Amino acid sequence: VVGGLGPKQPMADVWVSQDLGKTFVRTCAEAPFGRRVSPGLAACPGKPQQTVLVGGGWNEDPPCWDCWVSSDAGEQWVQVATPVNEVQRRQPAVGFLWDSA
Repeated sequence: VVGGLGPKQPMADVWVSQDLGKTFVRTCAEAPFGRRVSPGLAACPGKPQQTVLVGGGWNEDPPCWDCWVSSDAGEQWVQVATPVNEVQRRQPAVGFLWDSA
C-alpha cells in the first residue's frame, strides 16, 4: 500500500504485507515522492521486493508524471527518468513484461 487518502490529506507512507493482506508492516513513513493518491504501483513478478510507482496526484494539484523504483519492498526509493513530453496522469496502469531470454 502506498499513499492514499488519510483523514484530511494524502499520505506518503508505504506498507507491505507478506501474508496476502492479513497483516501489514510500514516500511517507509515518509517516501521521497511525497503525498499522493491514485499512483500506478506494480511489484516485479518473481521479485516482489522490487516495486515501481508512477504518477498520481491530488484534487486540483497537477497530476504527477514521475517514476520511482524500490528494490527493498519500499524502504528506499530512487527516482528514474520518465519519457519526455508525456501527459501527466492519475491512476496509470503499470506492468512488467516478461523477458524469456
